[in-house]
Amino acid sequence: MIALRYKKMASGKYSIYLDRYNEATRKRSYCFLKLHVTKNYSGNKKVAPQDEKTMLAAMVELQKASFEFNDSCKTGEKSVSTEDGAITLISFLEKQCFQPSSNNMALLKQTKDFLKGKDIVLDRINTKWLDKFKSYMSERLSDTTVSTRLMLFRTHLNRALKQGLLKRNLFESYPLKKGTPKNRQFLTDKELNQLIHTPTTFNPQIRGAFLFACYSGLRWDDVENLKQLQVSEGIEKADKRFIIGLKHIKSAKTYQVELSKEAWDIIEKYVKNKQELVFDKLPNKPNCNIKLHLWGAMAGIDTDLCFSVARNTYTVNLLKKGHPLKEARKRIGLVNTHSARIYETMLQKGNSTP
Repeated sequence: MIALRYKKMASGKYSIYLDRYNEATRKRSYCFLKLHVTKNYSGNKKVAPQDEKTMLAAMVELQKASFEFNDSCKTGEKSVSTEDGAITLISFLEKQCFQPSSNNMALLKQTKDFLKGKDIVLDRINTKWLDKFKSYMSERLSDTTVSTRLMLFRTHLNRALKQGLLKRNLFESYPLKKGTPKNRQFLTDKELNQLIHTPTTFNPQIRGAFLFACYSGLRWDDVENLKQLQVSEGIEKADKRFIIGLKHIKSAKTYQVELSKEAWDIIEKYVKNKQELVFDKLPNKPNCNIKLHLWGAMAGIDTDLCFSVARNTYTVNLLKKGHPLKEARKRIGLVNTHSARIYETMLQKGNSTP
C-alpha cells in the first residue's frame, strides 16, 4: 500500500511525503517529496488554487512510486513454506503483492480473522472449508462484497495452481455468483457546471477532450484517435449539423455521431481539414486521469473523473431530456438495447437521490 501523507512544518505549511507499507514484509518506509502545500489534503479536501501545481506534481510522483512498488513486490511471488515444506494459505496470500490494493488487504485480513491466528496448508482447503469461509463473511459483509472477495480469492488460488502449489482447481466445482454491478457514476448538471467554471492550468486539451466527451458520449479510444478529417468531412453546412463517422470497438461496424452545439464549440478550434488528430497533444490515459482527479478535487466534486464518467453523463442526459433508450443506444454506438438499460437504472437512482 502506498499513499500521500502530510507533515505540518513550523512555517504552517505541510510537507508532502510518500508512505509505503508492504503487507508481506510488514515494513514501512517514507520518502519526502520536497513539495509543500498550504493544507492537509488527507481528507480529499478541495484543492486550493495556489496548491494546484504542487498537488499535480505529487500525484505524478505517487503514480511513479506505485509502479515501482508493484514491481518490487513481484520479487516476493514465491510462497513461504512451513517447516515440513508445505505451503500455507496465509503465507501464500501475504506474498500476493502484485497489486497492493485495498481489496487484497481486506481479503487477507478477512482470512486471518476467520482462521483466528492459525494457518492452513493450501492442499487441505476444500469445498467445505470454502462454505464455512463464505458463511463467515456473509454474516459480516454484503452479498456483493462477499462475491467480490471470493472471486479475488479464486484468482489467488488459480495463481497457486499455475505455480504447481495446488493439485486441483477448487472452484471448478464451486460456482460463484456475480454480485450486483457497481454503481456507475455520472455528473449532474450542477457538477458539470462546477467543472466548467473551475479554471485549470494544466494541458488545456485534457480539459477540452473531457468536456467534449461529456457532450458527445465518445469513448476514450475514440477521443484519443479522432482525426480532424473525420470531423471536417462530416460537416453538413446546409442545416448546420456536424456528424462524425466512427467504428464500433467490438463489432467493427461503423456508426455516426451527431455532435451537439456544445460539443462542436469545444473542438471547432482544433479542426483544420487535415489528417492530424483533433487532440494532438493529449497525454496517455493514466496521466489524463491524474489531471482529471485533480480538477474534480479543485471543483469540490466527489466523483472520480474519467472518460467513462463523461460517457455516462452524456447518455444519462439524453434520457433525462426525453430521448428514447433506442435512440440513446444508437448515439453512443451500442449494438443492442439490453446493454443500454444500465443507463436507465443510473437515471432512476440519480432521480431518487435526495
